[in-house]
Amino acid sequence: MIGYLLQFIAMASFGFSNCLWSKPLKRVPILLLIAIRAGITSLIFFIVFLLQSFFRFDFMSEFYKPLSSLNFHSIIISIGICAISYFGLFFFTKAIKTGSISLSIPILCLGTMISVLIGIFFYKETFSVAKITAALFFILGLWCMEKLNKQMWKLNFSKAIAFSLLSMLFWSACSLYPIGIKAIGTINFSFILEVTVCAMSFLGYIIQNKSEKLAIKKILKSDFNSIFQLSLFGFCGVFFSNLAFLYLPVSILGLLAIIQPVVSMCFAAYLLKERLLQIQYVGVVLILIGIFFSGH
Repeated sequence: MIGYLLQFIAMASFGFSNCLWSKPLKRVPILLLIAIRAGITSLIFFIVFLLQSFFRFDFMSEFYKPLSSLNFHSIIISIGICAISYFGLFFFTKAIKTGSISLSIPILCLGTMISVLIGIFFYKETFSVAKITAALFFILGLWCMEKLNKQMWKLNFSKAIAFSLLSMLFWSACSLYPIGIKAIGTINFSFILEVTVCAMSFLGYIIQNKSEKLAIKKILKSDFNSIFQLSLFGFCGVFFSNLAFLYLPVSILGLLAIIQPVVSMCFAAYLLKERLLQIQYVGVVLILIGIFFSGH
């Protein structure tokens, strides 16, 4: 049960975070914004690491490993996994620039299927009829949340769709996170993840904008509140989602990824004070039933 709670907190954090991107994106290039957010999040993880190193909090001992216990090989593997999964974010930003992005059930199912297969063949997890039933309830719930939009079932090929498929493929590398988490600890791995995202986004921004002069200080001054909130919720999302890998099978986390957009949608509706329709409440019920089946 604790794994589901951690994953829900993570999805709620990412849901709030997703609602906060639009304001700073009006003035800040997306790769630079990702780099700044990841840089601040890295700093928060570093502060948490220092606090735990000095004060040795008992409740954090399970997911903390001191530097003396780490080996170079595990660190390099963790960086490699994070770098591969980063390209999911890279291709997602390309998809946003190329065309409008909407929820697509085939694409969501592809990402889930890859995670499930990794869980079965790499981690030797079992996949039961109950989990297949859970996946069906999640998909139907998602469709209800999208007001039975028939376009969700279509996959009309375009550049945006191609980039979305590539992003889902690379994001499936997140299923390999438990290797790094178990080797170097949740806090250390999360720090490496955010530093990797920061470095690769900043490098990408520099390559794309060689002639432009950086004005990070000005950006932080004008959009500090939005970016800090984005970073804080990003920190919670990354930390709790990585913690969930210690308590839930990868195949289950892959299933739960289907409902991430739904959580974001619900929080967006809450923040914008929008009322859900009856069919969307049906979707929520179907998703809750799916969560029940996923635990069996």
